[in-house]
Amino acid sequence: MEANKGILLESGTNELEIVEFGLGKNKFGINVIKVKEIINPVPITLVPHSHPNVEGIIERRGEVPASCECRGCFRVSAI
Repeated sequence: MEANKGILLESGTNELEIVEFGLGKNKFGINVIKVKEIINPVPITLVPHSHPNVEGIIERRGEVPASCECRGCFRVSAI
């Protein structure tokens, strides 16, 4: 593959692009194909009686996705 192609990989190269993020002292990665978007922090609306790892919901371009507390999901303590 040519070095001047930019950051996107050519299809069929069997290479994997990941988004890396940190929680505490740990680093995690997820396949970039599974990431819809990365957004700046926005106000979260609490949802009563929700799972402890669900912080609440947000409104994003007409959609209402849940906001999850990843530290709880990965059992990582706050810094």
